[in-house]
Amino acid sequence: LWLAILSFAMVFGALYLKEWRIWKIFGRHSKIQLVNITNARLWRIWSTFFLAGLILLIVGTLQTHPYRVVRSNPLDRTERWVYCEAGSVHRFGLSAYVLAAVAFGVVVAWR
Repeated sequence: LWLAILSFAMVFGALYLKEWRIWKIFGRHSKIQLVNITNARLWRIWSTFFLAGLILLIVGTLQTHPYRVVRSNPLDRTERWVYCEAGSVHRFGLSAYVLAAVAFGVVVAWR
């Protein structure tokens, strides 16, 4: 889960920033404008997007308590599987984060 959310934040955050920068230059008016967008500004916006996902993951991980699960094979009762589960890991917050990011990308790309 961590790898999926953080890689999503890194890759799509950079992609959406590129779309946003193109929209700022070309999309607001009928002619091209001179817009001052520094790398530091892009870094701050990307970092905010990335940190939002990281904070959601940290809070969800701290709230979730892992537990041991033992299952047996219904066909062969001598075979058992032991693994760790963590319950529902704040799926609503992470789903809202991903949906908001995708909605932002769609809006910027549509314009």
